[in-house]
Formats: sequence, C-alpha cells, structure tokens
Amino acid sequence: MCLLMLIQPFDEFERNMSENGFYGGEGESALHDHDEKIFVSRPNGEKFSSVLCPKSPDILNDKSASGIESWDWNLGGQNSTYHALFPRSWTVYDGEPDPALKVVCRQLSPFIPHNYKESSFPAAVFTFTLSNLGKTEADVTLLFSWANSVGGDSGLSGHHFNSKFRTEDNISGVLLHHMTAKGLPSVTFAIAAEGTNTIHVSECPSFVISGNSNGISARDMWNEIKERGSFDHLNSEEMSMPSEPGSLIGAAIAASLSIPAGTVQTVTFSLAWACPEINFHGGRTYHRYARACGLFPIVDEEKARKALEKVYNFNVLKVKNGRVGAANGMLPNGEPDMCTLQSREIWSGVTYAVAAGMIHENMVETAFKTAVGVYEVAWSEQASGYAFQTPEAWDFEGRYRSLGYMRPLAIWAMQWALTQHKIPRQEMKAEIKEESVIRQHTGFKRVAHLLKLSDEADSRSLFQVIFDNTCKRMLG
Repeated sequence: MCLLMLIQPFDEFERNMSENGFYGGEGESALHDHDEKIFVSRPNGEKFSSVLCPKSPDILNDKSASGIESWDWNLGGQNSTYHALFPRSWTVYDGEPDPALKVVCRQLSPFIPHNYKESSFPAAVFTFTLSNLGKTEADVTLLFSWANSVGGDSGLSGHHFNSKFRTEDNISGVLLHHMTAKGLPSVTFAIAAEGTNTIHVSECPSFVISGNSNGISARDMWNEIKERGSFDHLNSEEMSMPSEPGSLIGAAIAASLSIPAGTVQTVTFSLAWACPEINFHGGRTYHRYARACGLFPIVDEEKARKALEKVYNFNVLKVKNGRVGAANGMLPNGEPDMCTLQSREIWSGVTYAVAAGMIHENMVETAFKTAVGVYEVAWSEQASGYAFQTPEAWDFEGRYRSLGYMRPLAIWAMQWALTQHKIPRQEMKAEIKEESVIRQHTGFKRVAHLLKLSDEADSRSLFQVIFDNTCKRMLG
C-alpha cells in the first residue's frame, strides 16, 4: 500500500474578503498546494488516491494540466473529522478513502504556560499516527509540501529558491528562501521529517506549482510519489534555480515506511519559519492601561462605569438586540452612525476589549452580555458561523471584512481581567498618601519603560506628561 499526504495547516489564514472587494486574498485555488494527499494500493489490486480535502468548486480535475488541478480530488469528507483544542488540533481520517487505514494528524505549535522562550519559537510539529486495520502489510509514504510564498501574490514575484539540508541526527528537509519585494527582509521556511531505522526520508527540493520556471511540475511530482513511493529516483540538485517572475514554486519531503497488519506507526514532520529582521513602523505615542497593569485607576470609578454603561445601552443593545457585538459609532438619538465604513461596523477585537474594561470595573455580567454577540456571530450555526475564519469586522447587514484576522484574540484580555489581582476597594477609596503616590508613580514609569521603543526623543504620551506633572504638584 502506498500513501501520500501533503500538508496545508496555515494558509487559510491568508484569505481576506470584503464587501465590494475592498480587500482581497490569494484565492482558494492557490491555497491547495499545501493540502494533504493520500495514495493507497493493496496486494489485491485495490488502489485509492485523493487529496485529503473535499474538492472546491474552483478546482477541476484536469489530468492534462501541470498544476494541482491534475491531482486526484476524490475525498468526500463524510468519515473525516477536524478537532480543535488550543494550542492543539487534530484531524481523523477514519477509513477514508481506504476503509482499512485510519490516519490521525495531530498539529501542535508550542504554547507552554510560564515558558515564553519555547512558546515563542516559530515552529509547528505534525505527528501522523497510522493504524493498519487490514490483513496485509502496508507500504506507506507520507508527503509534506510547502509553497515558497508568504501569501497574496508574493510567490509570483520571482527570485525565490529552495535548498535541501540534512542534520547529523537524521533530520532531512528543505529550506524555502523567500526574497520579499520592495527591500523588505527575507523570510525562510523549513520543512523536515525525522528518519529512523524504519522510516526513510527523501526530498523534492523544488517543483513548479504554476508558471514557466524550470523544474519538475506539480503533476510530475505527484506521479513520482504515486508510482515510486519516494523521491529516490528523482534527479534533483541540492539547490534549485531562482524562480521566474510569474511562477510559483514549492518543495516536498517524503517519509516512507512499512506497517505490518494490525499495528500502529508514527511519523513526525515539522515546519519552521525565520524572519531575522523585522521593520516596525515608528511611533511616538504610547498608551498606558492602568487597570490592565495592576496600577491604580486614572479615572473615577463612577465615571468609568457610567461611560461603559452608555456604551452598553447604546452601542450594544440598540444594534440587533445586542446579539452582534458593540457598534463603533452611535448617534445621540440611538441610531447607528452610517457616515463611514468604520462607524457602521462591529469590530470583534474592540468588543472584547470593551468587555475586558467592564470586567475591570466589576461589571462582569454586562461584560459577558457585550461579548456574547461576537461569540454568537462567529460560532453559532444560526448566525454567520465564521469559526476559525472570524473576521476583523462585520456590519449590521452581515457583510464582513478581513477574514481570519488576529484581533479576535483580544478575548484573552477578558481572561486577564478575570484572573488579575484586584486592588481592594477600600484601598482605592482610601486617602492617597505621599508614599502611595510615589509607589504608584514608580509603577507607571516601570510600565512606560517596558513599552518604550527607543530613546531618540521624549516619547511620553500626553497622559504620562499629565500624570508626571500631577505627581510633582502633589509632592511639591
């Protein structure tokens, strides 16, 4: 039996969509060069081959083509299940397409409590558990592929190249060197597999997904594994030629092994990426969040609560009965502000941040009533059901902008507010003493120092200037 899989763990995050086409992504057909694939053949002559993903409408089986449309798209998905439990996820292919083979792909990106070093590593591990439920030995080949692209049309800009590598501890893989345009820092991806006494690893350092670059085509790469089960017979250089503008290239590694009947085997792949130099936009304004940093509040509790209650009563409750989140703009008469695109939108990250502020002001019930709108829009089957494609924004009519955005991660601000040490109420209302002011001032300056990006100029925010002057007057 021969089995082939190609991996697409992350490219779904590259898609962006918007009303009126204001924002665009690279298109769904371009994403599938990372999808998982499987080939199965048994001694009795039975053969199965399929991309491990149901066919999208824009993907047509065309055996005469040289790109991914020439692959086999036969998976129905009825017996396959995707599970997500952050920071892990796993997909179970239970007898599909081969009823005698169960495949489980577990994905893990390091997220270790109280361990920022390893948790920050730009890497992910993919562990495949293969259960041969048949009565004959299974010869299996797993294939891991990746496109030399950072999303959008970046892979088509040209001058990208790939190279093979092998380490002393029997790790083999391919480096994908991406030469970003407009003088931006380069990015390198690495895909690898671990070889053992029972697992043989081979590489295809480069294949052409689309365009006219020299090299093996996606169709030929597919057929090489389908017919031979490895890349051992592939005549490839250690380093590929740079890609031509308008062409998209990828790389693949294959792990081959035999699985006796009734046994289970494990194969591990890894993905890593490196961007040593990152350019951040310069700025001279720094926001201080006293509550979130465990410092004394800078606004009277009564005023803070009154402002948040106004937001809840207007921006939340007056829009779709409070079931879609907090609208950005509301007029004094209670009508939504429709004058701009942004004012008539609900931003998932802003709604979660507002809810976190409510928790800090002991408005816990109101906070969850505010946040539930975002949750229902994103996850309810009766609403939009965005799930892992939760966008940055949506409007009152259900139109959305920027799918797969990161701002919904602001929900962690609510978790932080719920678990953070609370300043005792009596301590907050007590008479402010000189030593207390000095202590809190020191705390604010410590936070400001941690947030400061450079020493080129006085980068204090307006708030910090006011706070410093107030402290000086109180101590003067």
